[in-house]
Amino acid sequence: MNDSPRRPLQRSILATLAYFDVFDYPLRVEEIWRWLYVMNPDDRSAVERSTPADVENALRNEGMSKLIDRAGSFVALRGRSGIVATRMERKVGSKRKWKRARLAARMMRFVPWVRFIGVVNTLAIDNARPESDIDFFVVVRRGRMWLTRLLVTLLVQALGIRRHGTNIADRVCLSFYVSDQAMNLEAWSLEHDDPYLTFWVTQVVPLFERPGTWRRFREANAWIQTHLPHGLAVAPTPYFGDLWFAKALRMLPEMLLTGAFGDVVERLARWLQQRVMEGKRKMPRPHPTDVVVSDTVLKFHEADRRAEYREAFLRRFRMLGDPVIPLESPPFIHSQ
Repeated sequence: MNDSPRRPLQRSILATLAYFDVFDYPLRVEEIWRWLYVMNPDDRSAVERSTPADVENALRNEGMSKLIDRAGSFVALRGRSGIVATRMERKVGSKRKWKRARLAARMMRFVPWVRFIGVVNTLAIDNARPESDIDFFVVVRRGRMWLTRLLVTLLVQALGIRRHGTNIADRVCLSFYVSDQAMNLEAWSLEHDDPYLTFWVTQVVPLFERPGTWRRFREANAWIQTHLPHGLAVAPTPYFGDLWFAKALRMLPEMLLTGAFGDVVERLARWLQQRVMEGKRKMPRPHPTDVVVSDTVLKFHEADRRAEYREAFLRRFRMLGDPVIPLESPPFIHSQ
């Protein structure tokens, strides 16, 4: 263990490696730089100014080299080089899931009011297990949340790839929708700090957008840079663009269901779906952000493990021996 506080960049590198170690995911130097995690607010300025070359130099420090393993281009915590093979295996195994994800997004772009479709969670970084599903994040036009969800669900079900019941592996999980007026996700963070959501925002892989939505989503979630100064440095391009015939097919229902008549249909769609959800809404939840049912956010993570991941991350970091972070408390609280 180190008997004195580490320098900001070293501390951030170890925090980043500790976080991804929870998911058996070693990192390349460029990835460490992109996801440098600030544990202490006083470290942010130094971490923000760093470059990938600075990260490489810090990794070669004698004190740091005792805490890490290097295998080819990958870096992991000491004794954890075996997860390099895990990452490679999961990347190969993710190919089938990506094929299905693209199929679903290709068809979903024809659904009226869909503004954005992204892949999230483990598949977004090619780290999905064989038995894992395919998590989608969907942005819809304000005022048409329930009708859009109904149409998307029916479509993906008709394609035979929707997750339901015990049908999980390689199935599309439609568990997170927001309206285009509710793209700032900070309100759904865990109390004190939420490393998982913070990293999650930076890992969204855009498959489809209607012009401007992806940019506005990133702008709305710039708050993640408090912990991840370089988190938005990479801006992937959506896989699918909008097609003229997709616009044409969406135009008629979007025109017909604008105004009062559309509002009536929206309320009917909400009533039908809430009847189905009624039992689930009455179930107790460990945190109010696990399941959210409203006209602007639909979030159905009944087994939300974010608090568990946070504790696993902090345990790993504390074991590295930096006394700057108190053992009895989480990292610094977001400013309101």
